[in-house]
Amino acid sequence: MKIFHKLCKISTFFVVLMFVSSCNSSIESKFTIKNYEVNNANVILTETGESSGEFVSPNNVELSYTVSSISNSKIGKYTYLENSDEVIKILVVPIHFKDSTFSNAKLDEYKTKFDLVFNSTNDSSVAFKSVKEFYYESSLGQVNLEFDILDFYNANVSSSLYTNEESTKDLIDDALDYFNIDRKEYDLNNDGFIDGIFAIYDVNNVNNNTTSDNDNLWAYTYHSTGDEASMSNPNINAFAWASYDFLLEGYNGKKLDPHTYIHEVGHLFGLYDYYDYNSKSSPLSGLDTMDSNIMDHNLYSKMILGWIKPYVVYGNATININEVKKNNSCVVILSDSKELVYSKDESTFYFNPFSEYILVEPFTYDESSLVYYDLSNGYDSLDLEPNALINTSGYRIYHVDKRLGLISQSSNSYNFSLYDSNIPNYELNGKFFTLILNTTNAESSRLGSLGLSSMMKKYGISDYFNEINLIAKSTKYTNDYKNLYVYQSEDGEIGLMPVSNSYLFNKGDTFNPSNYQNYFVNGGNENNCIFNNQNIFSTNIIFE
Repeated sequence: MKIFHKLCKISTFFVVLMFVSSCNSSIESKFTIKNYEVNNANVILTETGESSGEFVSPNNVELSYTVSSISNSKIGKYTYLENSDEVIKILVVPIHFKDSTFSNAKLDEYKTKFDLVFNSTNDSSVAFKSVKEFYYESSLGQVNLEFDILDFYNANVSSSLYTNEESTKDLIDDALDYFNIDRKEYDLNNDGFIDGIFAIYDVNNVNNNTTSDNDNLWAYTYHSTGDEASMSNPNINAFAWASYDFLLEGYNGKKLDPHTYIHEVGHLFGLYDYYDYNSKSSPLSGLDTMDSNIMDHNLYSKMILGWIKPYVVYGNATININEVKKNNSCVVILSDSKELVYSKDESTFYFNPFSEYILVEPFTYDESSLVYYDLSNGYDSLDLEPNALINTSGYRIYHVDKRLGLISQSSNSYNFSLYDSNIPNYELNGKFFTLILNTTNAESSRLGSLGLSSMMKKYGISDYFNEINLIAKSTKYTNDYKNLYVYQSEDGEIGLMPVSNSYLFNKGDTFNPSNYQNYFVNGGNENNCIFNNQNIFSTNIIFE
């Protein structure tokens, strides 16, 4: 059974908008633009020989933006966990409800279990990795989390009284006040908001609850945008919320299961869900921390979090794939007629990961990788048998489309434009918003509440565009681009495509975009010059 989690939410406001859009950026810059032509180019990924051609290596790449760096430029206030040389302290707030069956001894037992699943190192009672271990390894040693586990806060009321995110936020606020928490200790970036909170309640989640259908009893991450920053007593912005019973989700309860908590901490870092809420498609086939909670964050996620830098290819190039692995990197291939690499001098180039490109990721299947544990041991919560999926190394190819919209104010009206410039330190006269996600209708409703529904229709934005989509080597297609990725036609029927080693590209394979056009959706608007990404990639990727 696939595990679903609520998307981070924001409060909304209403404005009257005037839409202005253009296919060509008119932003002026002091930077030298690196022009290039990638029509019918070849990118060779080889295990031997020197790297050469039209690419920029990670040592010369700077990321124009990361998730945390654009957080203050988004609609609403988002507090995300940020990379830091210091320990990032997160409060874990256990909540005891009147309708819980927990005795005092049980409360003590689960406080100990929470400490193990969040903070332990190589503890045999914890399956996979603790949350702390996972993020230290996934971030390549750049993120050091420390979870301070409070005593259970006795709410003295039934869980049925808390039916939405804002009431839950008030409950957590009460708990922090009750324990007289020094909130400034948990505001590492000094922005007036607590960096991150994880609240865990002691009744069953709604799927396991026989007495309540309260859908607030689930696992989600929420951003509350109602409070102003307070430097003297930081307010709550971002918090995760989950039941104790997610600890027992996998491994038949024989070991503590950290997977759901790891997933929700991914939201605290600012990542979205990568699965389709309506279960009509599976852009990553479940194989990701932000999809079915298993394995590891993919390299796209690690890049937008600022943990890695890519090789950026803008024409014909040969790249030694062993060097890519050594540098814990990925290969990004830019689309035709795009100017996404900017040079400040002769040695430093700026790449905007919030754009559109193809990404190649080395996939390592061995005991040293985070993907190994779940694939080799299985995960009974997903009915995943040991060694039933991928059990070899290879390369995963993704189509990424993380383009952002920008709302700017002019007199008494608002202008919409597609933000496609990655020029560093550009002075934004407006606010970012995310145009494309993997989650069906998630942003549609949000943009609709801002008065942007007509813009989405006009420019062809649809649920068939995905932020990140895994391109499986062996995938067969229907002719309907609405049935993306997990669906195939067999005897006239549509069914789920099983994951296997044949999803991976390997030595001797060639990726030609013309053979995978269903991954590059046509927005369906003849006059649309923005949201139509079908025919813009022509670079062959050759694995030698």
